[in-house]
Amino acid sequence: MEQVGLIFRLIHFLGLAILMCGILCQLTVKIRTVNWEMMAGATTQFVSGLILVGLRWPDVNLLRAGVKLALLLIILAFLLIYRKKELSKLLYSTILILALADIVLAVFWQ
Repeated sequence: MEQVGLIFRLIHFLGLAILMCGILCQLTVKIRTVNWEMMAGATTQFVSGLILVGLRWPDVNLLRAGVKLALLLIILAFLLIYRKKELSKLLYSTILILALADIVLAVFWQ
């Protein structure tokens, strides 16, 4: 069972890398849009995160998992709402900051 957890943790980190790649690729373009990488990365993180919580139940820090889930759901909501529209600088910055906050929480909140 531990091997399954490690595989899903790897998938979770790959989802994070894909999400951040999609966000950072939009850094230099004039017209920012929601790209495939953003959607795939956020969706991968959502699904693999839920599976990781299920695998570690009942030894899960529910507050930490809930805060990370809330941040990711906000990111996913923005991505779904604006997937066919141009992202303003404010919205793009908000998505970037939320993703970075999720990383900071994952690293420093044990």
